[in-house]
Amino acid sequence: MPISTIPIRIRTSGYEEEPRLRAAGNYLRNGYYREARNTLDGMGEHEKTARWYYYSAMAHMGLGNNVAALEHANKAVALDPQNMEYQMLLQRLQSGGQWYE
Repeated sequence: MPISTIPIRIRTSGYEEEPRLRAAGNYLRNGYYREARNTLDGMGEHEKTARWYYYSAMAHMGLGNNVAALEHANKAVALDPQNMEYQMLLQRLQSGGQWYE
């Protein structure tokens, strides 16, 4: 099964302070990947946190942009290597989309 056809489960570790980041997470949870991408793309370079890269990877994955998804998942893990949800996404992308739970 291609990665983009596997249902995406968004986990949140709490309340996002940045309203646009929160909006992107809501779009992702509801399957609106293009809207999530547009919201994320409207944020400045200084706002690109590990959570931003995680959401960006999820949006790219939902749109079938697996190369960009893998790149952004790697960046999220690099910025926050202790975050298990970022590590799980990276493993999922590296394994071709299979969840290991």
